[in-house]
Amino acid sequence: MNMAKHRHIDYVLAGEKAQLGMAVGKAQRAVIGVLDKGFAALIKGLVEEKN
Repeated sequence: MNMAKHRHIDYVLAGEKAQLGMAVGKAQRAVIGVLDKGFAALIKGLVEEKN
């Protein structure tokens, strides 16, 4: 998170590693990068809405 803040990269904290992996059809994941700005904004909005 410190590196993301340092580089001015938006991020959200959500769920657990197993849930994140299942969401993308992979094994456990600690981090997923989203390069599409529109998709990233959608995900960020949904996570913030849930919390």
